Amino acid sequence: MAEPDLDNLTDEVIENYRGFVLTKGVVNSHEVRVQSEAMKKVYVMILTEHFGADTRTAWEDRIKGTGSPKFEKIKRMKREEQEIPEAWLRLMKKPDGSMKKVILYNTSVVSLLNQEQKMIDKIKDALEVFKECKDDVTLLWRPHPLIKATLDSMIPELAKQYEEIVRTYRAEGWGIYDDTPDMDRAIIISDAYYGDSSSIVQLYETLEKPIMIQNVDVLEKEGV
Repeated sequence: MAEPDLDNLTDEVIENYRGFVLTKGVVNSHEVRVQSEAMKKVYVMILTEHFGADTRTAWEDRIKGTGSPKFEKIKRMKREEQEIPEAWLRLMKKPDGSMKKVILYNTSVVSLLNQEQKMIDKIKDALEVFKECKDDVTLLWRPHPLIKATLDSMIPELAKQYEEIVRTYRAEGWGIYDDTPDMDRAIIISDAYYGDSSSIVQLYETLEKPIMIQNVDVLEKEGV
């Protein structure tokens, strides 16, 4: 979950958190570890409101704001410690040896299933925009690993279009295509995030790097 802003906890924001907090896993656990002290305060507040003021002490003891192992690992990682393939490095450097900005482009299974052709068009459009900026920016496209298998089984006609997009992108060779299992490396070596909402966004927020969620209804190319 996104880090809470304790000064702007509107009823709508609290309601969004409530669905995560009032689950059986949280309520019935002897100890719950959340990502920060701010998140702990939100959990305790919601649980106390739901179960009564006399339960606050119990929730204060049970909820630990010490952070999750995944978040703590990401915060400890350093860019210079990552093993970056030589082919990637060539794309990440300018002719003078200086580094380009690296944009992590993340596309999800859910967006393709929900938006279908509109999402295909959005991916094409985004790739064209980044291709035009390739002298200053390196795109690191990391699609969800289950996209191809999911489309093959559920929307085969869309799968063909998607496969052609991937084939063309990889053949042109102007950007990085990351199909490795190391998601953390992609987060650490990139400078900003663009793409669909996902768990990666939460990790990016921890590092306080720029984030932009793509809007499938907005196309920069083709005069749209």
